[in-house]
Amino acid sequence: MEPIYNSGYSLGTLQTDFGQQRNDRNRNPDGFLAAYDEWASASGRADMALTQAERDQANQYLRRTGNEIRGNPRATADNGYDLPTGIKSRLNEFLRSDAGITFVHDQDVRQVNHLLQEGGPVRRLENTDLYRDATAEDQVRMVTVMAKLTNQAGDESGRRVVERIESGTIDSLEDIKAAVPQHLQGDRDNALRGAELVISLRGSETDNPLRDAWRDVVANPLINPTQLDQDRAHPNLQAEYSTVKNLFLVPAQGRAFVEALDAGGTRAQDVRFQGAPAGHTAGLYVSGNDFVQWNRDGRGYANIDGGWREIERDQITRADRSNGVVELNVTRDGVAVPLLHIDSRAPGVRPRPDLPQDMPRQPGHEGASIQDFQNAQSGIDLAVRTRDMQEPRSLLDRLYEAAVNKDDKAMDAALMEYGQSPAGQQFQREIAGEERLWLAEVHQAELQAQLVEQQRIEQMGRSGPVMSM
Repeated sequence: MEPIYNSGYSLGTLQTDFGQQRNDRNRNPDGFLAAYDEWASASGRADMALTQAERDQANQYLRRTGNEIRGNPRATADNGYDLPTGIKSRLNEFLRSDAGITFVHDQDVRQVNHLLQEGGPVRRLENTDLYRDATAEDQVRMVTVMAKLTNQAGDESGRRVVERIESGTIDSLEDIKAAVPQHLQGDRDNALRGAELVISLRGSETDNPLRDAWRDVVANPLINPTQLDQDRAHPNLQAEYSTVKNLFLVPAQGRAFVEALDAGGTRAQDVRFQGAPAGHTAGLYVSGNDFVQWNRDGRGYANIDGGWREIERDQITRADRSNGVVELNVTRDGVAVPLLHIDSRAPGVRPRPDLPQDMPRQPGHEGASIQDFQNAQSGIDLAVRTRDMQEPRSLLDRLYEAAVNKDDKAMDAALMEYGQSPAGQQFQREIAGEERLWLAEVHQAELQAQLVEQQRIEQMGRSGPVMSM
């Protein structure tokens, strides 16, 4: 468990936010701590039990928002504090157990059932002409926005948007997206990245090895993760479920991963996470029909020649060759053996005409992004290649070569060229827009703080000086 932005401590795919939802009896820490107590008692381990003082402390600390945990002066008067390590380590052990996994899963199932209840915002949306007349892809996006809004802001917020759709004042997907309050638009966009991954998985190519995995997961999406190995008709369900779930933890990169497999191309990416210890990265590697994938915790699966095998990040070594080839080896019983050979220059197994063939596919952007360049500098190849490189070499090819050769002059020239390109100029415009939005939010917060202080002074003037004891 780690605090997530301002949500504070959050569990599950559908975000049971203990901090932001501390007043919701179904989603505050009470149920979590009760489940922990039951598990600790059944374990028979006296060292796992929380004293009453520790339990009260855990309940109090878990109810803090992310800003309160970090000591943001706009959120709290203290310097911020987090769960003591001794308490957190025991709670994490519970979450790794079957009882903990089941608790989190049951929270998600309860919330799914709530979001999809008859008469709720999502079901009402599905009965509107706007939804019925939309493409299948836009229907996924509409449901995603409505579900996210309802999940984060409550049923009433979702109902108000549906009523505007029913009255005709909202008549497009863009209008639905714009109806989400500004402070939730980052969450909305994160959810929409997941929607794009859903769309990619639903439309994956027949030869994509993830196609069957997605079919099997969708057949029973609410199965308890502790029971995945009990389905004899689907012996690979554990691997399939884990792989699909891990992609949704990094949806933008997951979508590019799916598209690389669609094309039978290549991809070699380590995904970093804000605040995570060094080396705690997720891995996404593709070569033709084969792939290797692990999550932030280092657990995952490889699918080589159609066969699944469980892997751990600590068993994997990566070698980056000067010619751009990436080799993954796996060590077991002290012996390192080849696992995956990734050559970005090799022709794709299934070139797709809808994907650019001379530059990496970056979901949500045209061409390459600054993140591509940052990753290239650290030796990570984000390119999805589907044919041999041809002259003239792409900008990313030249940048990658400069990074490998530690050629600062060539690196600066390539970055300057990107800055002057249409994609680079668009990126700079987007950054400038985000900066203006951030400054406006800061200014608004400062004005609010000044108003509160002024009201406090006026109140003191009316009631006389107050002496603290």
